[in-house]
Amino acid sequence: MGRLLKLDVPGRMRAFRVRKDRAEVMGIAAVIISTVAQWLGLRSLLVPGVGVREGLLLDLVAEQYSAGAASDEEKGRAAELMAGARWFARRLNYNPQHADQVLRIAVSLFDQLRPIHEMGPDARLVLELGAELHDVGHFINNKAHHRHGEYLIRNGQVPGLRGWRRDMVAALVRYHNCKSEPQLEHASYAALDGQHRRQARMLTSLLRIAEKLESEHAQRILGVDVQIAGRKAIFLIRATDGTRLELAGLTRKADLFEREFHLKPEFRRLQRKARVA
Repeated sequence: MGRLLKLDVPGRMRAFRVRKDRAEVMGIAAVIISTVAQWLGLRSLLVPGVGVREGLLLDLVAEQYSAGAASDEEKGRAAELMAGARWFARRLNYNPQHADQVLRIAVSLFDQLRPIHEMGPDARLVLELGAELHDVGHFINNKAHHRHGEYLIRNGQVPGLRGWRRDMVAALVRYHNCKSEPQLEHASYAALDGQHRRQARMLTSLLRIAEKLESEHAQRILGVDVQIAGRKAIFLIRATDGTRLELAGLTRKADLFEREFHLKPEFRRLQRKARVA
């Protein structure tokens, strides 16, 4: 119990792989159980074979695999939205190779960090849409293209994109390059409820890292492996030979990630010998 009580809520979430609401009450529950056991003179405690234990296992499985559990109807709807987003982006002369690379990296980070952020297929789809559309503002002007992109998403009638999804995608486009931070003065972010604002900030933090890794628009990043070590998130970057990685710039782009995930980001290049091994 001593180890449990020394951890804060984010620490319990990582150590025991539980949701935030459970991590918040674990310490109090441990004190109550321990006190009652001492008062009654209990030397052992029988845990039911169903309920708590099986529920915990089901939660862990759901956290790990929920993003792939979408129904055929949901997958079809997601495909329609992505097709509509690509149609809209093509009209604005976007760079499809760059957008698709940012999308692949961002989704990979999302999937690897799912046990921590606990977001499901809807949020994953929003991240895909935001990644695909993040640079459409260049059609109006390169300067402040993040603000122009937000306006286009909110007013340009992307096929099928409406409601909170439209607002969240617009927020991701607004915040993808660190030129602007989430705040209630921005229409897209203000339109979201509290839960969706939190998700938007977390998704933005992943999109910023992915966009920075693809900043040269050259598709030289082969993949990123994320390892959690204590309070650190270590990003192991696999890149083609000769690729220049600005690790300091990546760290600056990851300040929102650190605030939202409560993990200190560390970026390392995976050397060729390590890849071969």
